[in-house]
Amino acid sequence: MDGNPLKDIQLTYYYRENNSFKSKGTDRTDEKGWIDLPDALNRSSLFIKLTSGDDSYWTSLVNLRNYNHSEKEQMVIHLFTDRAIYRPGQTVYYKGIVYRQGTESMRVAANYATQFSVRDPNFQEFFQCQVASDDFGGFNGSFVLPDNMLNGQIYLQAGSSNKTVRIEAYKRPRFEVTMESPTTEFALKDTVEVHGKAMMLNGLPLQNAEVKYTVKRSCYRPWRFFFVGLQEDEIVSGITETQDDGSFSLSFIADPESDDNGKCFYRFSVAAEVLDMTGEMQQSETSIFIGKEPFKIHLSVDDFVFLGENDHVRFDIINTDEKSLPLEATLVVEKLEQPKQIYTERKWDMPELQIFTKKEFEQKFPNYLYEEQKEPAGKEVFRQTFAAEAERTLDLSSLNLTSGSYRITVFAVNKWGEKVEQKLTVKILNINDKKSSLKTNALVKISHSSVKIGDTVTLYYT
Repeated sequence: MDGNPLKDIQLTYYYRENNSFKSKGTDRTDEKGWIDLPDALNRSSLFIKLTSGDDSYWTSLVNLRNYNHSEKEQMVIHLFTDRAIYRPGQTVYYKGIVYRQGTESMRVAANYATQFSVRDPNFQEFFQCQVASDDFGGFNGSFVLPDNMLNGQIYLQAGSSNKTVRIEAYKRPRFEVTMESPTTEFALKDTVEVHGKAMMLNGLPLQNAEVKYTVKRSCYRPWRFFFVGLQEDEIVSGITETQDDGSFSLSFIADPESDDNGKCFYRFSVAAEVLDMTGEMQQSETSIFIGKEPFKIHLSVDDFVFLGENDHVRFDIINTDEKSLPLEATLVVEKLEQPKQIYTERKWDMPELQIFTKKEFEQKFPNYLYEEQKEPAGKEVFRQTFAAEAERTLDLSSLNLTSGSYRITVFAVNKWGEKVEQKLTVKILNINDKKSSLKTNALVKISHSSVKIGDTVTLYYT
């Protein structure tokens, strides 16, 4: 497969009839690998067999269509309006561009006359006029929407071209509603409190306004490698009102479903509608995710660390809403025992059922693992506890580590005594080591990313 055209390839066309294939002719590719399909095969559904010497290939069902575009120029009109949405009674300004389009050319159409019309949401025409393009192929105009126009879409048409525009009796909002995403951790059956605020657009708080809220629960159950969302159920609804500063709060109990087997993941959607004294309503919503795992730890470090360069470890503790949690955490660094043999990374997954015995496999594939190895033992070389508000970074070069494989573990415990940990295994190279205990089967570092003629380049192996 080098991308070069294949000439003199025989194509045999077959159609299916009564559970058997019947030939409908043959053909051969030219020097450029092309073939001109006979007109008799146009609009046919066929199987094609390609043959070259002893090699052959069958295609799946192919639908053959011959699209012969007319050389005749077509008149095309594009319509534009000054806005996408209008209120009843407003003036709509429109513009059109007319051009002639052929298969390989396009040019403006001057002095082209056609009828322009507008229809209401009931498709009744309420405006029409004659328009003609200028020397640059353009025309423009305006019309006024009736005061009693229904909400919906109106339809502008010029020749065979059309455009839709929305009509809505909208008004500028007086206030807006925002809801805060919780920054604390929650477990199932906890009482969850959500806060929001309603503020006028002039910066003043909206006081004593009615707030209607609903809480809906969605359950995501594990299915194979995914979480499948089931139906959404309303579990709480109520009414409250905004305070003097425009704030409001609501609470609910994050109850799981009665048949929860402990593997479900829940989303609680909280929606609030605020109604002011003029009848204007604005709404906002937020979501809270709660599952079996109360929080997560994100641990970031390169797989291969060169001390003095990419040697920073960073981690963060987040809740199920991806918000940072102020929890105390402990970071542990362990130096791992080096394996007796370095294996090539497998390009496929370990089989569930082995065909070969271990001895046979190692004879045939000596550079590959026969089965998953147990986690290697490690010796602790560093431990640090990070306060809840401390910066969660560590400079590995400050630990005086020698070259080798290391396991970095971060764990934290929440107020319920639940422990979550995250582990990563990294290879660390200290180029100042006289003798490295790090085992690898590849070039691990080049001293320069770019060089000039005469420069010295150092290659690091282990």
